[in-house]
Amino acid sequence: MLRNWLKIAFRNYKKNALTTFINVFGLTVGLVGFLLIIFYWNHENSFEEWNPERENVYQIEIQQNKNDIWAITSYPLMLESNAKIPEIGDFALIQAIDNFNLYYGDKKAMNVNSTSVSNDFFKLFPYKIIAGSTQNGVEKDKIFLEKKVAQQLFGDDYANAIGKEIKLFNQFPAIVAAVYELPEGNTEYAYNAISYSTQLDRDKERWGNFNYKGFFKIKPGSNIKNIEKQMTDILFTNMIEKEAQKEGITTEQVLEALGAEKQDIAVYLTRLDKAHLDSKGKIFGTKDNINLKKNLQILIGLCILILVLSAINFINLKTAQASQRAKEVGVRKALGSSRLLLISQFVFETFILCLISLLLAIAITEYLLPIYAQFLGKEIQLDYVKTLAYAFAIIIGMSLLAGIIPAIYLANFKPINTLKGNFSRSKNGIWLRNGILVLQLVISGFFIINSLLVNQQVNYLMNKDLGFQGDQIVMIDFKDFSQNNALRYQTTKAELLKIKGVEDVTFSRQRPGKPTRGISSVEYNFKNQEKSINAEQGAVDYNFFKFYDIKFVAGKDFNPQIASDTASGLIVNQAFVREMELNDKDAIGKKIDGYGIEHKIIGVVEDYHFHNATEEIKPIFHNYYNRTWMRNDMPYLAVKINQNDVAGTLKKIENFWSQIDPENDFSYTFLNEDYAETFTKIEQQRTLFSILNFMVLLISLLGLFGLSALLVEQKMKNIAIRKTLGASDKTLVWELTRPFIIISLLASFISIPLSYWFITKWLQDYAYRISIGVLPFLVGVFSLLILALVVTGIKAYRATQRDLVKYLKYE
Repeated sequence: MLRNWLKIAFRNYKKNALTTFINVFGLTVGLVGFLLIIFYWNHENSFEEWNPERENVYQIEIQQNKNDIWAITSYPLMLESNAKIPEIGDFALIQAIDNFNLYYGDKKAMNVNSTSVSNDFFKLFPYKIIAGSTQNGVEKDKIFLEKKVAQQLFGDDYANAIGKEIKLFNQFPAIVAAVYELPEGNTEYAYNAISYSTQLDRDKERWGNFNYKGFFKIKPGSNIKNIEKQMTDILFTNMIEKEAQKEGITTEQVLEALGAEKQDIAVYLTRLDKAHLDSKGKIFGTKDNINLKKNLQILIGLCILILVLSAINFINLKTAQASQRAKEVGVRKALGSSRLLLISQFVFETFILCLISLLLAIAITEYLLPIYAQFLGKEIQLDYVKTLAYAFAIIIGMSLLAGIIPAIYLANFKPINTLKGNFSRSKNGIWLRNGILVLQLVISGFFIINSLLVNQQVNYLMNKDLGFQGDQIVMIDFKDFSQNNALRYQTTKAELLKIKGVEDVTFSRQRPGKPTRGISSVEYNFKNQEKSINAEQGAVDYNFFKFYDIKFVAGKDFNPQIASDTASGLIVNQAFVREMELNDKDAIGKKIDGYGIEHKIIGVVEDYHFHNATEEIKPIFHNYYNRTWMRNDMPYLAVKINQNDVAGTLKKIENFWSQIDPENDFSYTFLNEDYAETFTKIEQQRTLFSILNFMVLLISLLGLFGLSALLVEQKMKNIAIRKTLGASDKTLVWELTRPFIIISLLASFISIPLSYWFITKWLQDYAYRISIGVLPFLVGVFSLLILALVVTGIKAYRATQRDLVKYLKYE
């Protein structure tokens, strides 16, 4: 029986080559998109699977106000929670990620991806140790090296590196305690060098210093919600209640100063292997992973819509083709074939086409994967078993969805009617076909409108005024942690300004185009009440604002000749002033307490997007960098060069750098390139949406073309008679295309509210977004109408130009 079914199936495929091609092509395109997105989804879902402790380790996230949750914590909160909550075991803190330059004799390893951690790091992240030991944890003056870094310093005899002294930046000695291999598979915690965080010793009592990413190991079976509540109570008691006692005010007044209510103070725990996609918290200003899961879900949803569209094509073309198989059904029913057997045969024919499409999609996906991975900027770990299981399930579903509806439709024909040829005028068939066609065009209209709006939002962000001038600025790594760091900066700056082509030099602790390095809490008095603001702290050189052409709206710039400016003066942005509930001019002269020092606001600058343009501008205060406690925290310089000889000027700077810092490689980037990286995610979204939009339109229009071809073919005898009786080509073309235009118009209007709902949800992730106007919806409606008119009109016009004799000679 199956052999007979196969013969009939391939005979019908050949007989209806156009519709077979449209069905296979549409389904193949849909499956390629689906497979690529599923590969990406599986890749992002596989983070930390290497870690045997992943189901018991939880990431800590802190909420201190209505708006922000941060994936950072303080050292005292970890200590207190560990001591008071019995379900909590070991914990680990990761302070920061940096690039170390490591030296051993005349050998060196440059720009090593490194981090500083707490003692028990390896208990929660058990890297494979190949030399040495982690038995004593991460101790002071010890360093742990990844195998490749150890080989750079010690050659293949890295096992003998244990106990040897190396130097960080050729200044700070550290003893090699162990050599490890990085985990295989996806991880966010792959470091090439690990050392102890000396900052921990200073932060034991500082509840407000949220400088670490924290993790707890929790006993299996523990009530996570209960632990979150206990940690929240600990945080509230030690941060809010103790602050109220210290200041002699109520907890409500402390909360008001923070701009929060009691329910806004919370601690959340996210399991390690879920944190990559499910984390609620930002990490020093980044939001990539917060939106990643939502964006992946949107992409999967859109790919499923494409598969549905392919199924719609299949159903529509099959039902439109019914006349060509109606007599076959009638004969087989008259000969005793059961309804179930007929349905099974038609579903089988659909399954064969779906299987062919899947095999083609696998081959195309395999070819596209390297290009796709390069586009995403990721090394995608492939899980063929899981992905192909999804794909095969989709094929089964598609076979049933796309096969059973036409099968039931055909199997329900009455033999006596089909043998007379009367079935094609069935109203049920027409309603089914038109209803499915409306759904198909609604999906197409949805994609057209949203593609226009997504593109409009991306262009808005790309062209948004950043509030500062970043052209021809070179960011140079400045690795010097000595006590005379500030003095070296001044001498380096003076020498750089002597180089022809260098126009200016400045410094800022926060690097443009990169996430913030931390948030600080400062206090001020407002209407006789003490209030606090969480703000970024930006230590800058006195020429910083002039260098970046950042405009002042009140007050003045730093004056290095005025001692109070450099000792206690602050320049804040307008977001900071808004948090103070003042206007720009009234903020001048206001006192701000921070770091145990009383400061005074001397200037207010316009808000500027120093990190990226996709997030809301946060309060920031700037102080002059020349303070004892921050003189050894100057990681990079900014150099503005003349655009007339960029390459020549860079070469002169490199030569100069090799003289003043021969131990370290000259490393630089252009600021506009750094900043362009912040748009990578949203540009990828736009590109993916545009590709999906193209796929949808291609599948939809091909389906519309095939359907119009079948329907025109069925009406050729009528066309021939009417043309013989004097009907004009224009009249005939209009009558053939009018039903499609009406259906397209109806579908367009249905797609408008759906598109508005989708784009409103998508835009919620952006602090700065477009106003949703009428124009994109009108353009989408007219685009769909024009495309439908062109596709069906061409086929209708060609039908009127055929030789009509062959359609009439047997009448």
